[in-house]
Amino acid sequence: MHALGKKSKLQGGAEPEKKRVKITKPYCLFYKHRPQPEMTNVERFETLSLRRLQLLARIYQLDAKYNQRDLIEKVAKDLLPEWEFTDEEDTLSHYALRLAMCESERWRSWFLQYEKILFLARMRALGPADQKKVLAMNDLSAQEVTAPEEKQMLAEAFDGEDSGWYKTPWTLVHNLVEKRLVVVQKGKAFVPQRQLLDVLATFYRAELAKQLNFTRSARAKLVPTEKDRVLAFLDQAVETFTMKSQTQDVTSTGSIDRNQIHALADIHMPLCMQSLDHHLHNDHHLKFQGRWQYGTFLKAIGLSMEDALEFWKTEMTAKASPETWNKCRYAYNIRHYYGKEGKRTSYTSLGCPKIILGPTPNAESKHGCPFRHMDERELRAVLNKPHINPAKVGEKFDVVMTNRITVSSDEVEDILKKSRTGFWQAACHAHFHALHPGAREESLFNSPAQFFHASRRYTEDVKEQQKKAAEAAEEAKRAEHPVAQTTTTYISAGGTA
Repeated sequence: MHALGKKSKLQGGAEPEKKRVKITKPYCLFYKHRPQPEMTNVERFETLSLRRLQLLARIYQLDAKYNQRDLIEKVAKDLLPEWEFTDEEDTLSHYALRLAMCESERWRSWFLQYEKILFLARMRALGPADQKKVLAMNDLSAQEVTAPEEKQMLAEAFDGEDSGWYKTPWTLVHNLVEKRLVVVQKGKAFVPQRQLLDVLATFYRAELAKQLNFTRSARAKLVPTEKDRVLAFLDQAVETFTMKSQTQDVTSTGSIDRNQIHALADIHMPLCMQSLDHHLHNDHHLKFQGRWQYGTFLKAIGLSMEDALEFWKTEMTAKASPETWNKCRYAYNIRHYYGKEGKRTSYTSLGCPKIILGPTPNAESKHGCPFRHMDERELRAVLNKPHINPAKVGEKFDVVMTNRITVSSDEVEDILKKSRTGFWQAACHAHFHALHPGAREESLFNSPAQFFHASRRYTEDVKEQQKKAAEAAEEAKRAEHPVAQTTTTYISAGGTA
């Protein structure tokens, strides 16, 4: 890709209006075959980079809700028509994000995953002829089966199916081998036409991973002036994407009573805050990071400063003396993040990226993100514990303790897989949907307060639905058994009716 010129032919003026067209050569989606984009101005470079990042971020959000097959269909049907790129725009934005993502192992993995989904969604729209062009253009190790004896063998193995076959080294389609979707013979896997996309996805991801390593080496060799000019924006864009919510608070929809906090923790709070609440309630102490994480969260969901002072004093002095409370200035710290002490700044609650990337908790502290910091065995045990069902919450919290919901084994494994592969917010989002079946929350949560408010909305929605169902049932009952109207006869004082 050419460097950004100091005096591009587009600089200094508005970008000419361009007809929005789809990619004209989808079989060139392996970017090494694309012509290098022309020089462009910084403003257009930044705009296209952000558009590409926003598209991948949207796919990332949908990934928490759909399995891969449904996700590809969703992206192809709903997202791609809204996010069209010309050939040049697609190439330029792709290379820009390569530069931005290649430094970090975590973001390389993230970029590989969602570029692959984007690739598959585009390929899904192609017919077999164009898919064959991809194979031919990239000299992939997948050859069409033409030998009569091999076709006969495959027809017998797949009950006469003859939709076209390809053979490739089985190591390249080990996922299909594990699912018993292909025939393996002499080190070759025979893949039906309908599974060709899996082969293409494997090749695409391997090629892109190799190119990311080349990009990382090339980035290290850039001279300082180019780094300052080109990479500063890209690095800032990725940082903004990952950390944009760490200082954003969620406006509380009301106040909460300090006497309800522990019940609210069991019903509506995410695991990170549940863990802090349980530790505080059982051990009556939290380290500074835990107090700050939980205290600012309680502030965000509607706990007043006066109630916060009473709540923390009650919990912390259950073991420690009032003198220790005063000596350690716990009250001062609470008034500080409410904006009544120090520089008088009212602090917002910590967002998910800040909690995830913040200080790592040790054995004595309970702050952080369970999906990021908790041992997998411990996390599995926590996920398998029955949880109070948010759909069964009554007016009094003490009457719902026997109404429990359990996360299924498949859901537990999905959550653990997301945690293991670094998608911690997606794991939390999947846990939310396991506990709130039918919830309408599609976007990932960027703060624990968002999880809390979404859970409470879910409870209110369920109550409203139950109320409407009861009213409809009552109306149907009245229609089925109408009440006989009573006729009142008035008799005059001196005669008959």
